[in-house]
Amino acid sequence: MGSVCVALFEIRKNGKASWMPDHFEKQYGGGKFEMVQVEDMREDGCFDVAVKGCSGVVHVASVTGVEVDPHKIITPSIAFVDNALAAAEQDQLIRRFVLTYSSAAASQDRLNEVYDLTPNMWAEWAVKEAWAPPPYTMERARANYYASKALTEQKL
Repeated sequence: MGSVCVALFEIRKNGKASWMPDHFEKQYGGGKFEMVQVEDMREDGCFDVAVKGCSGVVHVASVTGVEVDPHKIITPSIAFVDNALAAAEQDQLIRRFVLTYSSAAASQDRLNEVYDLTPNMWAEWAVKEAWAPPPYTMERARANYYASKALTEQKL
């Protein structure tokens, strides 16, 4: 890519990232870094401005906190990817979309057991546990995270 495009969102407000433009300019020269704040990655069209002029999108964002309610981690994680993909599809300059993700998407919940992961393996145990009826308890938080990774990656 000719330039680096960074979209900032809820966790990293522009004030906290004020050091970044100077750092990138010193490291790579002027005109190669642009910072755009995205207020809510769940909103349709939220990335449209952020991707303008970019030749590629690298999507690394996800809900990562411990969350007992699957709707608060799975639903927004899927929306983040849907919105990033929609923005990338609308801009004809964008040639690449990279989703960085987690081995949690393929986790088999087989602790202390050696096994091979294959491209067809998903954390189906986590999806089943995450979407089970309430009560939502702390014991389900891990499954919610793993399910968010599996279901989001499957959207691609």
